[in-house]
Amino acid sequence: MFYIIYKITNIINNKYYIGMHSTKDLNDGYMGSGIALKSSIKKYGIENFKKEILSVHKTKQQMINEEKRLLTPEIIRDSACYNIAKGGQGGFVFSEHPAESLMKKVIGNKVSMAKKGVKFSEEHKINISKNHADVSGEKNPMYGKNHKDSTLTLLKERAKNRPKKVCSHCGKHVDASNFKRWHGDNCKEYIIARQKLGLQP
Repeated sequence: MFYIIYKITNIINNKYYIGMHSTKDLNDGYMGSGIALKSSIKKYGIENFKKEILSVHKTKQQMINEEKRLLTPEIIRDSACYNIAKGGQGGFVFSEHPAESLMKKVIGNKVSMAKKGVKFSEEHKINISKNHADVSGEKNPMYGKNHKDSTLTLLKERAKNRPKKVCSHCGKHVDASNFKRWHGDNCKEYIIARQKLGLQP
């Protein structure tokens, strides 16, 4: 297995993307998974992008450390950089890009905005309170108890075997049951990338 750090450059506007990739074939044609990069490739055409391998590492951790060293907050803030998250941590991580600070607020306000102006009757409020008590209080059959080790092991095994879906925006493998809520068009990386490109979230 090769653990590589690569750089993809748009030869038209010189914007670039730095990423890490684990592969058995250095010529596998992989061209990154960043949403901003993907959008640009779609706009300009794959033929207008060049890829170069910056370094090859023996272990995954060495690769992660190198990406972390290269993708600093200063690089992320560079308008010529397609990356939207700091390096070395994998998946989605908020960086210090101004657009991302804005999107934190947008994402955080989604639920409150959806419920804005909604008024509950007194009966409804009582039912909500009662249901919460039933689930989290003494009426819960697991109240004050812990699962047996054998049960925990079984639950973990079931979780591993649940159907998985891959998010095309962040690349994470997630339970199909949670996919629609947190990934796809609701993926934070997708929302922030659109903001970085000046598009509506």
